[in-house]
Amino acid sequence: TLIQEVFILGRKNKYLNELKSSIVKRYLEGEGSTISLAKEINTSGNIVGNWVKNIMHLVKVHLIFLIQ
Repeated sequence: TLIQEVFILGRKNKYLNELKSSIVKRYLEGEGSTISLAKEINTSGNIVGNWVKNIMHLVKVHLIFLIQ
């Protein structure tokens, strides 16, 4: 999926790509804030926020490419 592609391209991280994908998906579906979801996995809201930001950037890039 698109979400998984972002994390595969990124540097090696502490969190598994599947976990990141799941958290970002839940955020995008309105199941919690970055802070509340971060608390579930004992990390900061900034970390989860960065995951979301990376996904949204990639989505924007893909949309621009598709429009052209």
